[in-house]
Amino acid sequence: MNRRRFLGASLSSLALAACAGRSSLVLAQCAPRTEPNIEGPFYTPGAPLTDALGESPHLALSGLVRDSSCRPLGDAVMEFWQADSEGEYDLRGNRFRGQLRTDAAGRYQLHTIEPGRYLNGATYRPAHIHVKVHANGHPPLTTQLYFPRDPHNESDPWFRSSLLIHRLRSGCHGRGRASRARFDFVL
Repeated sequence: MNRRRFLGASLSSLALAACAGRSSLVLAQCAPRTEPNIEGPFYTPGAPLTDALGESPHLALSGLVRDSSCRPLGDAVMEFWQADSEGEYDLRGNRFRGQLRTDAAGRYQLHTIEPGRYLNGATYRPAHIHVKVHANGHPPLTTQLYFPRDPHNESDPWFRSSLLIHRLRSGCHGRGRASRARFDFVL
């Protein structure tokens, strides 16, 4: 092996080692814990296991549940509740309430609608979805997910930009054409 090849191979090895070291560092500091948010007055325990809320869901919300070291949290229980498109909560049933479990890779997918806004005192609450996440070995997380460009986000006292869902391109899913969104949780 000539000197040029030796130096090239050595530099490549160092670069790979540096990348490997960097990815370990990134893995050790994956992301901050998802910000908690208020439970609100409409939480009801014991919602049914389902991945679809409402009669004709047209929003596919998916993502991952991980710990702060980016390890997936499989079999985490996620509870969801939200208002209907008119901003009304179902206080007698479970039309817009449900829970599901993440798969072994920490993935989840919920089929629902974009909830309506509602008057809260003198101001409107922006569209939001309530979520509780329970995973073994982690304190439960109660939070809300908000929609980008909602005109009431900035005036809402509980809105946090870290809790904005990420809109994706619309596409076809097993339940027909759907708007797609993503949010990853870190416990």
